[in-house]
Amino acid sequence: MGDSPTINAGRINKWGALMLKARAAVYAGSLANYNNKMPNPIKTTNGEVGIAASEAQKFYELALDAAEQVINGGKYQLSLKKPDDLSRNFYEAINLKENNVEVIWARDYKYPGQTVEFTKNNIAPSLAEDIDRAYAGPILNLVEDFEYINDRNGVLKNKDANGNYIFYDNPLAIFQDKDPRLSGSIILPGSVFKGEVVTLQAGQKILQGGSYVTKIGQPGTSDANGLITATNGPITSNLQYVNKSGFFFRKFLDENPGASTRGRNSEMWFPRFRFAEAVMIASEAAFELNNMGKALGYLNQIRSRAGLKALNTMSLADIVQERRVEFAFEDHRYWDLKRWRLADKIWNGSTQNPDAIQYALFPYKVVAPGNVNHGKWVFDKQPFTNSPNPRFFQMKNYYNFINQDWINNNPKMVRNPYQ
Repeated sequence: MGDSPTINAGRINKWGALMLKARAAVYAGSLANYNNKMPNPIKTTNGEVGIAASEAQKFYELALDAAEQVINGGKYQLSLKKPDDLSRNFYEAINLKENNVEVIWARDYKYPGQTVEFTKNNIAPSLAEDIDRAYAGPILNLVEDFEYINDRNGVLKNKDANGNYIFYDNPLAIFQDKDPRLSGSIILPGSVFKGEVVTLQAGQKILQGGSYVTKIGQPGTSDANGLITATNGPITSNLQYVNKSGFFFRKFLDENPGASTRGRNSEMWFPRFRFAEAVMIASEAAFELNNMGKALGYLNQIRSRAGLKALNTMSLADIVQERRVEFAFEDHRYWDLKRWRLADKIWNGSTQNPDAIQYALFPYKVVAPGNVNHGKWVFDKQPFTNSPNPRFFQMKNYYNFINQDWINNNPKMVRNPYQ
């Protein structure tokens, strides 16, 4: 097994193996720790499911050791090639293959062999090169999880305390001073991608008799006041190939010509391990081992690269938050919430729980001739119509269903709890 990085991180090396060890160990430590802190720990009589609480320290020590070997190995680092543009820096640190110093192991793609359809399926209609487009988009919940540079509460300010609209000069202004990783991960209304502005406009807000009336149209329609609803949307109807959430993916969206054409598709890789995860695992393991100095030091390395202020104290909530935004769309969130035994609490199926309900953000152009707000922008937060029910993670979802046929073939198999 090699010691040096491989071409496009496509082959496993020593550092990838250490990352696998670190991830497995921190997962095991989490289960030993947080599963046993539940009122009714999830386990079976003979230990097929469940890890003893006494094992947690051992696993956290293994995780910290493996992660620090990667950190101190000198082969990888947190990429900071564009310190003057931290959003672009974050995009390139994850998505660009050439001279990448951060990605340790990736699922690579190469035309004409194997390519990936993610860009074709999710690109904005205004930029699409084929009929497929806009199948999915990030939800507002994730956007608001990215904090502000000077305010850890990332909730967007669309209305004042009295419920009145806050007016913005342009659609990007509502996101001003957000964590730069936000625009490095997500195409926001008015963002530029492939050299073009991505317009997201749900409709017009027309001032009539002292209140605002909403006007919407088919995607791409205009009237005497200008654009009504953008080609990109967002819309609430089930019309295909139009955005429904108010945002598009940027992370893993390929900027190269032809990447959104059927047959050609994209060579965009999917990183399995990158250096930032080593740093976050080290922070988490040190935190659980009560080494707060080391835990904060590693956590603040991630925040510093993102342009955020260092923390002086930390809790598990800070680890949850940082992993949420750093690794958005990288297949960590679901597994993280399971191993911390938070999934059933955050996605509890309640219509009163804003974490369980998925939200969209709809931008509107203000039509109010003669009024100071004419031509400005307002925003409505609303439930995401494509997923109207709150997310409901049941206790049985912590472990997979075991089919009765499997037990018939092997009577020694034991069903998972809550099955």
